Amino acid sequence: MLGAVPENITLVGMNFDQQNLDDILKGAGFQKGKRTLFIWEGVTQYITEEAVNNTLKFVSSVSGVGSSIVFTYVRREIIDGTACPEWFRRFLLFARKVGSPFIFGLEQGELEQYLTDRGLKLIDDVGAAEYQDLYLKQLGREMTVFDGERVAFAEVMGLSVT
Repeated sequence: MLGAVPENITLVGMNFDQQNLDDILKGAGFQKGKRTLFIWEGVTQYITEEAVNNTLKFVSSVSGVGSSIVFTYVRREIIDGTACPEWFRRFLLFARKVGSPFIFGLEQGELEQYLTDRGLKLIDDVGAAEYQDLYLKQLGREMTVFDGERVAFAEVMGLSVT
């Protein structure tokens, strides 16, 4: 819709459970200590807790002043079934059957501390309705957004996280 990807943007794909993010980004020309915006969409629910932790710690430990990350996550209660609509239970069964099970989720109320523990400061956390109002309707875009997935925006605090 917007044409070619701008020269200052690099798209990088990887398997977060099997590959090393430092190696992948280094190969893509990433320079540690530079101001960076990481966009991490539709990934966290498919990878292990360890891979999510490692990724967030990596972002906070190598990024320059003013760096941030935008990522999506699925609420844990959706994944464990305690607050899951019936239609989505069927989707989760289908996802598991085709080899893409949802395995990791976050509690919305614990997100701020979770990110702080990984060297990030939560700036915003929006659900489907807010996302529609803030980012889609204003652009005249019609798009279904799954209510169980949220979008978090966090800034790097500049701390060394182990």
